[in-house]
Amino acid sequence: MYADPLSTVNDELFFIEVKRSGKYNNGHLESYTATTYKMDLKFNGQYRMMELSRFHFVRECIDDILLVPAVMEKLFQIQTIIQKNLEELYDSLAK
Repeated sequence: MYADPLSTVNDELFFIEVKRSGKYNNGHLESYTATTYKMDLKFNGQYRMMELSRFHFVRECIDDILLVPAVMEKLFQIQTIIQKNLEELYDSLAK
């Protein structure tokens, strides 16, 4: 596939980083923090990377169940970004 570097189409990318920050026990993960980033191309060859959010996954503490709505909201945000990018990709390929 050929991509014209001077085209007006701007593709946006994102990624999630999950790091182990602490100990783990019996193969189960503890103290995981996820960070989501979004990259866009505003100028020719110059990408910007912006942090969208940083959140903790549920750990063994019973009080962490309160984190579930916030984690789900962040994951739905990622799902929305993926769906939007896929639609734009399919639209550009159809042209």
